[in-house]
Amino acid sequence: MAALNTFVTRDSSTIRDGILRVIRSGLIARGVTNPNVTPGSDWYIEAQAIANQLVVVEANANIKADEMMPDTATEENLARICAIFGLEKQ
Repeated sequence: MAALNTFVTRDSSTIRDGILRVIRSGLIARGVTNPNVTPGSDWYIEAQAIANQLVVVEANANIKADEMMPDTATEENLARICAIFGLEKQ
């Protein structure tokens, strides 16, 4: 389990596998007995493409989270946080 102050980002294969699980479950619920979500299938290729985009979003969210935390903020972000509390650079 990650610490409460750790922002976890997933890699593209983890994101892809999650998408494929949801697609497979949805297809089974619709009556498809053995949906093909294996490497090379249309579903796999689409899930990988989406995952490749989302991994960038998650990485940027991690960067933004660091900018918002007083213990990891730098430069103008740290100055902004200090201004909120009425503090000045020492």
